[in-house]
Amino acid sequence: ALPHPLTVLKDVTARLPVLAYPRNQELPAIIKGACQKLDHYPQSVEEFVEHLSFLGKMSQEMAALEKVYTIVTKLYTIARDFEVQIEPEELALYQTLSPTFQHLKTIILYAEAKKDDNIRKFSSDLNHLISSIRSRITDIKNRVQDPVLLSGDTMASTALEKVSILTE
Repeated sequence: ALPHPLTVLKDVTARLPVLAYPRNQELPAIIKGACQKLDHYPQSVEEFVEHLSFLGKMSQEMAALEKVYTIVTKLYTIARDFEVQIEPEELALYQTLSPTFQHLKTIILYAEAKKDDNIRKFSSDLNHLISSIRSRITDIKNRVQDPVLLSGDTMASTALEKVSILTE
């Protein structure tokens, strides 16, 4: 025996908002968070490494996000087609989903396109940092090789004073 069509419609009307709402809340939050992270241009090598890592993660997760996006879109299309009552705030949030999702896809494409240029820029920055560190290490090494510190005849108090000066 087939269920009465009005019973099925009533069940769909009751359950559809319950299924759609959590996904409609979660997906825009994920997308907005990702957009904020990817929109921020890294200022340091450390931030750039984090940016690249997050870009890779988001690129891998796009298929899963696309799947959830499609599910949410289908749920709200069914709701519209069957005139299911949706709260105005929830509907407004859903209406921002498509542009927000397209914005994320655009940001990812742009970041991927700029990745090689940014790698070159931050590689150069990293090389400057490495040169600076080497220079500081050489300077410290030269200062530590002070004859006063290396001499076995130096008194402990004099050596400690010299080391104290070097650590400043």
